Amino acid sequence: MTTAEADPDTTRPVGRYEWENVMRRLSDPKQLSDELQRAGLILATYADPDGTRVRPGEREFADALRKSKATAQRRVAELQALGFLQLVARGGGRGPGRRASDYRLTLPTDLLERFTVRSPGVVARRGITLVTPIDESEVTVLEGGALWAQLREHEARFERHPVEVGGDTRELSGADVRD
Repeated sequence: MTTAEADPDTTRPVGRYEWENVMRRLSDPKQLSDELQRAGLILATYADPDGTRVRPGEREFADALRKSKATAQRRVAELQALGFLQLVARGGGRGPGRRASDYRLTLPTDLLERFTVRSPGVVARRGITLVTPIDESEVTVLEGGALWAQLREHEARFERHPVEVGGDTRELSGADVRD
């Protein structure tokens, strides 16, 4: 079994929640195909909460994707090449003692320069758009970038009012709900 180290200058390890949150918001299919985004989100379901121990095995992952084993392997390789996945330990062997490769979820350090990422506070459903405050767990992804400054400027323009939505209380302003 071999171990591969990620280059800390190009990727950073993240937890499953943060990784899925970013992956869902990648919005340009020319930068990340729908199929690759779906494969990534399925792969993340095998991760521990801290983003480690992603090891479904090739056959299991291929079955979950409803694709061939070769296609599943290509999707893993593509996610690695883009900086969204790091090989921790290569699996191998034959028969009952065979081990799956072990991966960890990562994000490219130049994420906002290479990919179009929707705002974390915008949720559009059934013709209504709600703009919610930024979750503090997302600060590390956005901080320092141009998108971060734009989001903070946008949030500062609106006076917030508590509103109950489905049993949850959220702070919204009149500008937050658009038809």
